[in-house]
Amino acid sequence: MSSSRERFLETLLESATDYAIIALDLDGLVTSWNAGACNLLGWTEAEMIGQPAAVFFTMEDRQAGVALAEMQAALQKGRGNDERWHQRRDGSRFWASGEMMPLRDEAGQTQGFIKILRDRTAQQQAAERQRADTEFLRGVLAASGDCIKVLDLGGGLQFMNEGGQRLMEVSDFNAIRGCPWPSLWREQDQAMAAMAQARAGGIGRFQGKADTMAGTPKWWDVQVTPMLDADGRPERVLVVSRDITDVQLAEARLARSEERYRTVTEALPQLVWTCRPDGSCDFLNRQWVEYTGLAADQQLGLHWLDRVIHPDDRAATYEHWMGAVAGRNPYDIEYRLRGADGRYRWFKTRGTAIRDEAGAITQWFGTCTDIEDLVAAREVLTRSREELERAVDERTRELDRLWTLSEDLLAVADYDGRLLRVSPSWSRVLGFGEAALLARPYSELMHPDDAGWVLDALAAMRAAGRPVSIEFRMLSADGGWRWIAWTLSPEPAGGGMTGVGRDVTAERARSAELTVVQEALRQSQKMEAVGQLTGGLAHDFNNLLTGIMGSLELLQTRVAQKRTEGLRRYIDAAQGAARRAAALTHRLLTFSRRQPLDPKPTDLNRLVAGMDDLIRHTVGPTVALEANYADGLWTTLADVNQLENALLNLCINARDAMPDGGRLVIATANTVMDERLAQEHDLPAGDYLGLSVGDSGTGMAPDVLALACEPFFTTKPAGTGTGLGLSMVYGFARQSGGQIHIASDVGAGTTVSLYLPRHHGGEDTGGDKVPAADHVPAGGGETVLIVDDEAAVRMLVSEVLGDLGYDVIEAADGVMALPILRGDRRIDLLVTDLGLPGGMNGRQLADAARLLRTGLKVLFITGYAEHALVDPGQSDSGTQVLAKPFAIAALARRVGELIDRRQI
Repeated sequence: MSSSRERFLETLLESATDYAIIALDLDGLVTSWNAGACNLLGWTEAEMIGQPAAVFFTMEDRQAGVALAEMQAALQKGRGNDERWHQRRDGSRFWASGEMMPLRDEAGQTQGFIKILRDRTAQQQAAERQRADTEFLRGVLAASGDCIKVLDLGGGLQFMNEGGQRLMEVSDFNAIRGCPWPSLWREQDQAMAAMAQARAGGIGRFQGKADTMAGTPKWWDVQVTPMLDADGRPERVLVVSRDITDVQLAEARLARSEERYRTVTEALPQLVWTCRPDGSCDFLNRQWVEYTGLAADQQLGLHWLDRVIHPDDRAATYEHWMGAVAGRNPYDIEYRLRGADGRYRWFKTRGTAIRDEAGAITQWFGTCTDIEDLVAAREVLTRSREELERAVDERTRELDRLWTLSEDLLAVADYDGRLLRVSPSWSRVLGFGEAALLARPYSELMHPDDAGWVLDALAAMRAAGRPVSIEFRMLSADGGWRWIAWTLSPEPAGGGMTGVGRDVTAERARSAELTVVQEALRQSQKMEAVGQLTGGLAHDFNNLLTGIMGSLELLQTRVAQKRTEGLRRYIDAAQGAARRAAALTHRLLTFSRRQPLDPKPTDLNRLVAGMDDLIRHTVGPTVALEANYADGLWTTLADVNQLENALLNLCINARDAMPDGGRLVIATANTVMDERLAQEHDLPAGDYLGLSVGDSGTGMAPDVLALACEPFFTTKPAGTGTGLGLSMVYGFARQSGGQIHIASDVGAGTTVSLYLPRHHGGEDTGGDKVPAADHVPAGGGETVLIVDDEAAVRMLVSEVLGDLGYDVIEAADGVMALPILRGDRRIDLLVTDLGLPGGMNGRQLADAARLLRTGLKVLFITGYAEHALVDPGQSDSGTQVLAKPFAIAALARRVGELIDRRQI
């Protein structure tokens, strides 16, 4: 049985010539080698018996121990499968499909191995070619710019190339695998029709719109092709879609552009045409057709102008056209075209050549503009030009006559100082001949005192390019000077100037004479007013002096009689008259704007409110008083007493303007003046406080309003006023850095507004009140130097200060005071009048004293100030001012303040 089996197996091995059947022992050595092994591997059985199986493995497999690994796999798993390259005896390689199994005996012990090999080289090479083809196709599909899809016959999506996924913005193809392809299209019926053609074996084509997976709309050109099986029947569908969005957009833009072009050409009033390079017309707009009355197809093609152009213009037009085509000239010509009514009109035709990138003409575009009216106007203009030339000639002759006969000096000059042309009148007025005038610089003809500013004016005129009018003196041939009033005008582009001069020497002489006469008249009027003023003042002062002198005489008589009872009433009468005299002199100084002021920070609202009762009693019960106070009112720096007097004067004027009663309004306000408003009020720009007094009275006529603030001017009857009221207010306002403004209409009332500068600080609530007699500060032996040219004043001040405990030194003027100041004697305070005789005023004396004694305190006493000598508000500087006449207590307080401040 065993023998038979072995023979069967040997016979089987020998007959299996397509298979290599190899038996191996446990060490991997060949123990059996069939005929199939000889055929496949090339070695004979005798050559291979006892050889290791590794000899028919490739070198790399032998180095990797593949043969041993197969035996181990067979032992462990019972079978080892293997497909790989093997090596023949001649070194060639073949692909074999192999299997190794263990050989076991009846007891199950492994005796060796059996390895079976089959040549699969052809199949492997075919598979490799197929894989290569597949990889090539995959690369083509990946690189394709088209969207390539494979569908099943039902339209389900099975495949999409990578390029298509990019075009369709697909992030995960598996998410859309199997979805119906026609549903992706906006026009699904087109996609379904193409699918039907492909299923029937044909090719479907269409263009449609489909959105990408991200929602981006795109246009596609689609071809649907069947994929056939081995029997030629469609088994699947191939779809190739090309993105034509840019093409569609470009075509849409082109269509819109053509539509706009057509719309524009139809809207233009001109006749529009286009021609091919050979001159054949291919487009005419609606205006052309309507004008000619011919259908467009009747005029297209070559020689179209022959149908509508005037016969007399055809030759010139054709010649001009050929020159434009040849590039010799632009196509720009005028000719006549026949209209639908048979009449010809002139047209101006312009043509533009449209060229390709190579510069060749591809088309002509042109317009024809109706210029019939222009041609007619041109003919009229030609006739008018001839007439104008005749008129210009006549006008030139007239100007030449004017140049010759003019009494004014006519000139043309440059800016280099030369006269270029002068009229004959120069010789008549100045006596120089034309040659002499043109040969010398015109600056030599100007008066030396005028030449500088005149040349500056000419330079400014040249820079500004605007005419100027100036008057200056010019030399005449007799050595005298003539006043010439010039109107000079710059020539364009700075080329020079022309001038017209008029001799005004006689007029200026007459004007000077008139000025003298007018000044004499004003002086006469002023003297008359001064006479009126002094008469009133003399009357007032005589009354006051009578009260003072009479009281003093009665006082002297009673003292001599030793009758001391009742003396107080004489003293009171004399003091009252003296105070009224002082008030009158203060008004005169304010009117003349020479009153020393004592400005302090002032709240106008509080000042007006404090005067309410006084004003009501002054204006009387027939006048209704109304006060409007501004909120948040700023403070101003002003002399409170003078401001109160000004307000009272304005209220009295308002009362006098309402003899039958009326309405009086006092108002305060903050006012910001810009450059324009400040210029109108003759003030610097800035912040101001306004105090206005308005009435409903008779008002002022313009001529009265113009003189309202003039000194001595009054509309009141003689004996009832001096005309100092508004003038005093004006003087106070100007001296305080402000201004007044009057608005008035006859019958509608008057409003006087007083503007004072804003003070950036708080209100001075301390005031300047004269302390009671029992509060007059006493001295402590300090030395006071008194300088005044009035002996009575020196005596009075010395007596007062001596009684208060001061050591007093007297001097009549600065000359006497300087040696005392140069001496060694201690001096704590200098009290001096501002107006001193001897060539040194009080301010000069104070300056000299401070050079000799640094930090010396000074008190100015004055009843008249020529200049703003000191700022009374600057008391910290050690200087104060006290106006004459003054109260004894006020003098003592000022001296005490200055002495105490120095000691501190």
